[in-house]
Amino acid sequence: MQRTMSYLKENVQEYSYITLMSAKGRETFYEKFGFFKRPTDEFGYGMMVEL
Repeated sequence: MQRTMSYLKENVQEYSYITLMSAKGRETFYEKFGFFKRPTDEFGYGMMVEL
């Protein structure tokens, strides 16, 4: 995950949002990398981070 985050920070346009799917109850793993839970369950479980 650290390699993925490094790649994204180097290659994604500034102020981009990266989203991913996460199994319910597993979100804390991604929170360590700056991701936060989506505001509602309407779009499914997932996480977002702004680069």
